[in-house]
Amino acid sequence: ALHVTAKGELGGGEYGFDVDGTIDRFTMYDCIYDSITATGRVENGNVRTEIKSNGNILDFDLLAVLGLGGEKPSYDVIVDLRKADLVAMNINKRDSVSVVSANIGVAAKGSIPDALDGEVSIADVKYRYNDKEVTSEHISLEMDSNEDAGSFVLTSDFADAVFESRSSYKDILTYLKAMLGRYLPLLDEVQASEATVAAVESERRSRQHNFSLLSFTTKNFN
Repeated sequence: ALHVTAKGELGGGEYGFDVDGTIDRFTMYDCIYDSITATGRVENGNVRTEIKSNGNILDFDLLAVLGLGGEKPSYDVIVDLRKADLVAMNINKRDSVSVVSANIGVAAKGSIPDALDGEVSIADVKYRYNDKEVTSEHISLEMDSNEDAGSFVLTSDFADAVFESRSSYKDILTYLKAMLGRYLPLLDEVQASEATVAAVESERRSRQHNFSLLSFTTKNFN
């Protein structure tokens, strides 16, 4: 059940209101979630919200500040993900144990999805699957877009990459997923097979003027 209350003011071309919400229980992908609360303030195109979940399956705090009233929207998000049980959430159907925790930050400006400038940062990652564990101190993806092309810098414990593209972010993420699938124990839904990698490489070569991998370096990681 979802319970929402809102109160505020409107007049003179301006508006502002406070929102409080509680989700007692809801189901997604056959998984039941509960104990989710949200508070926020919306004022003249600017949004500040805090979302908390204290469940056994999903435990996190999220703070988001969105500037949507200007010519160039801004997005600042911080997530303290203490626990996400991917098996219980029916995201990972391969492993018997699959639990992830991390600190996630997003600072970006621009139009979604293909004109964003900013950085996605993931720190203190712990991913436990079956009897193994993968950790990473820091993963970051910096994005810089303009009318002609976008540049991307990936920095992490396990690989660094620099590339430019005139393709959409969707195509870039597909390529990144294929590359990282070679080095990380990803989930079945995103794990890259050799056929997937070959298909993406073929597409990249066919559009070589639209995509340029400037460097890619692998590292050792735990």
